[in-house]
Amino acid sequence: MAKLFKGIFNTNAAQAPTQTVASDITTGISNHIPATSHTPFDKEDHHQEGKRKGESLRGSHVGLKVCLQRIAAKLVERAGIDKTAQEKHMADLREKLSGLKEKTKHLHEEKNEIINQKIPQINAAIDKLEHEIIEIKKDPTPYLEEKASKLGLYIGAGILFFLTVYLFVFYSSASYSAFFKEFQVTDDITISQQLFDAQAVVRAYHDGITELVLILTIPFVFLGLGYLIHKFQEGSGAKMYFKVAMLIITTFLYDTLLAYGITEKIYDIKRQGGFNDMPPYSFTLAFQDVHFWTIIFSGFLVYIIWGFIFDFTMASYQALDKIKLLIQARREQIALKEYDRRKLEERIQQIQQEINGIAIDITHLEEKIKHPSVTINIKELEHIVMQFLNGWLEYMTYAKIPSQEQEEAHKIAKEFIEKYRTVNLTQFNLTH
Repeated sequence: MAKLFKGIFNTNAAQAPTQTVASDITTGISNHIPATSHTPFDKEDHHQEGKRKGESLRGSHVGLKVCLQRIAAKLVERAGIDKTAQEKHMADLREKLSGLKEKTKHLHEEKNEIINQKIPQINAAIDKLEHEIIEIKKDPTPYLEEKASKLGLYIGAGILFFLTVYLFVFYSSASYSAFFKEFQVTDDITISQQLFDAQAVVRAYHDGITELVLILTIPFVFLGLGYLIHKFQEGSGAKMYFKVAMLIITTFLYDTLLAYGITEKIYDIKRQGGFNDMPPYSFTLAFQDVHFWTIIFSGFLVYIIWGFIFDFTMASYQALDKIKLLIQARREQIALKEYDRRKLEERIQQIQQEINGIAIDITHLEEKIKHPSVTINIKELEHIVMQFLNGWLEYMTYAKIPSQEQEEAHKIAKEFIEKYRTVNLTQFNLTH
């Protein structure tokens, strides 16, 4: 074994004894660097040195490990002598420590602002919204543009119901009289017979399913027109007035045709049964017939009234519905406020975690500043080790040492660098 390690270190009698650096890198780098003279390490030919050491140690894996440790020790020794680099390193540590303390200060300020200002503001807003919900339930008047009246809604709905029944009966009877009913000359025709036929639905049923469906659905045409007028009034501008006017004109024209059809049938019967010559029925005669206008306004006027009452009823309903909307809107605002509060509470936890993590980093930095350590350049270490290894492997190849042994040597060098990088990065904050 004595021959195996012969030549690892260059020693002679004249050289002062050197203090060794710990060979196990997991124990860390010694803070005590010997103030001895040394060869200019950065000017050495590490490739040739590796070849020479490999030959003297016969490619021993144990010898390679010792040589690699010696390379690291020399870098540490050189770094300890480079006071400028060490002072810069300490200045960097102090600057980093100052930055962490400043960041901690800002985090504490943010945390205090959230706890003392933002969350109380959200809580106050939630309390206000909850109080408004209670007030709206008691008296919604201050929160509504128009006072909501349930009585007005009920009265309007009642009137609207009876007017709807009237319009259904009127238009079904008038439509049957205009389209299907045949008047006889012997009939005692009165205005009520012209307008209403109590048996209109029954007679339409006996006449056929088509007649029945038509009689039953025609009233809904007018109800639909009334509903459209209400919806169009929700708009604004000249376009809205144009649409409403067209609907009213359309309804009036349809009522005019119904009235004309009924009065024409009555006129023709009177003309057939009379002894005097009567001219053919025309719009001129219809406009002079009071029954013609009675039929029109019995439907059209009631239709207009139905439209106004429907609009009033819907407005009353919407006013009452606004109360629910007001309450719902405030509940949605409360939910949003509660969400914001949860996010702030989560942020407080994140801040506290950051503060705790920074406190650990500050403790480590303060310890490094209090007990400074030597730093070396890992990339330089890797470069030198690889040069040394290339020389070592060159000897092994020349000596025809099996490739498995060469691969093992390469593995030893790689593991050495990785161990040094891990230990120094985590413990000694080495530069890159």
